Amino acid sequence: MAFPLRWTDSLGADTLEQVVLRCITHCTNGLHGYQVEPLQLVLNQEDLIFISGTGCGKAALFIIPLIVHREILAHPELYPAFPVKKNVVVVVITPTKGLANSIVSIMRLSHIHT
Repeated sequence: MAFPLRWTDSLGADTLEQVVLRCITHCTNGLHGYQVEPLQLVLNQEDLIFISGTGCGKAALFIIPLIVHREILAHPELYPAFPVKKNVVVVVITPTKGLANSIVSIMRLSHIHT
C-alpha cells in the first residue's frame, strides 16, 4: 500500500517553494525559512500556533495554502499528487479593522475572494 504524500516531507517543501515562486511573482526569493515548516503543517491540516512580530509574514500562513490548493487543482500535471481540496474556507479573526482591511487587500492582490 502506498503512503499518501505529506507536505512535511522534502518533496512537500520543494513543491511548496515551486508553487510560491510560480504564483506569487513579488516573492522572488521564495519563502522565509521560518515560514516553511508552519506552512507544511497547515497544508497537512495539523494544528499550529505561530507567534511572531508585526510584519513578519503571519498572513502568509493562511493565504499561501489557499494559493497552493488553487494552483494544484488548476495544474495537477505540474505537481505531485498532494491532497488538495476544491473548496477551501479560511476564517480570520483580527483585533482591529485596520488589520482586517490589510489582510483583505493582500488577499485581493492574490486574487482570492473575500
